[in-house]
Amino acid sequence: RLLSFTLISHIGYMLFGIAVGNVAGLSGAIFYAAHHIFIQTALFLVSALIERAGGSTRLDKLGGLAANTTLAALFFIPAMNLAGVPPFSGFLGKVALVEAGVELGSWVSWAVIAGAIVTSLLTLLAILRIWHTAFWRPLPEGTDRANKTLPLGWVLAAGVLVAVTVAMTVFAGPIFEFTERAAVDIDAGAYAAAVEESIRKLGTP
Repeated sequence: RLLSFTLISHIGYMLFGIAVGNVAGLSGAIFYAAHHIFIQTALFLVSALIERAGGSTRLDKLGGLAANTTLAALFFIPAMNLAGVPPFSGFLGKVALVEAGVELGSWVSWAVIAGAIVTSLLTLLAILRIWHTAFWRPLPEGTDRANKTLPLGWVLAAGVLVAVTVAMTVFAGPIFEFTERAAVDIDAGAYAAAVEESIRKLGTP
């Protein structure tokens, strides 16, 4: 449920990039959309692994999962990425969107930038709560651990998605070059100018 809330809140980053309307904003929105799809999918798969290993997805019934280093790594990497911790792609995407807002320079964009930063900090707090409660603290007394073997297919699927999120960080430069070209192609201002030019050439009132 907590991951679902973060999914909804982070849609605001993409809407922010679209609302800014400049090439930098659209480019950042495209990059962040791709980043967010892989990150959230990875974390939802890992939550299934957490339920398998711990017997629940309720934080008050979980603990000690850090002993499973594979599960801990599969959660920690995309979780830090979601929170926008440097140098992950989540941080790079948020920086791109903030720069687009600064480029616009209106008081509204500055207000949204402040909201984006607060959202990022709240996400980090939520992620740290999951990490401390489910992974770091001992298993609560009177709670039974499922101790089921993690299905290899699930682990591999989650591992591939986590690897993709890391690759988005490593290859962020080429990816941003692609998103910038895409942003130029879908830039509303450029499209409107092209339509006006076509109308002018056709002599249509």
